[in-house]
Amino acid sequence: MHKEAPSVAPDKIPVDDTPTTIQEENPVFFISSRTSAELSLTTPPECCCNCGARGELEMAETPLTRVRYFFIFGTELTLTEFFPYCAGCVKTAKRVRQGWLAKVLAACMVSAATFLALVIAAESLPKILSTHLFAGSVLIGFLLTVAYFYVQEWGRKGRTHYQPVSLVDADIEEGLLKKLKLRFYNAEYAAVFQNANLELVSLRRLEIVAKA
Repeated sequence: MHKEAPSVAPDKIPVDDTPTTIQEENPVFFISSRTSAELSLTTPPECCCNCGARGELEMAETPLTRVRYFFIFGTELTLTEFFPYCAGCVKTAKRVRQGWLAKVLAACMVSAATFLALVIAAESLPKILSTHLFAGSVLIGFLLTVAYFYVQEWGRKGRTHYQPVSLVDADIEEGLLKKLKLRFYNAEYAAVFQNANLELVSLRRLEIVAKA
């Protein structure tokens, strides 16, 4: 399914014309406001938007979410679009990247488990480690967490474990999506997508950035 975008108004990003295009939901936990919309951009099935494979591709729904926090409260914006995926990457369409808060919590959990393991094995550890169990567990937990997320993000031979498209920024005014910035993991598909949406790009309503 190759979705063509409708003609572009100079003051907004095209979205599906349904009564629930923009909707506010009740607060959940620390999210004080949730907004969702369905995009209507041109998403050419040139290649897999994750690994770049060609051939048999599936247009999969990809919810792009951005959460911004103010102290302990936050706002969540989700924009949904369909992008092409190969059979090996289609599961990544809804696999959202972990934010810094989730990574910090993961590092704390790994450090706690490491500390417990070091305490149990304290007698067989090198003296420098056995006398600094807490500091050592924090350092090891931090390094293990960094290594894990690095491999998930960049260490999979040309594909990412998470969504290959992410929402960097969006400007909504009076229920209209005025400006949109997307980041693509695959530079090849980023160029294809940009060329297919040149009108929006030229109007500076759409900005595309790709993995360096």
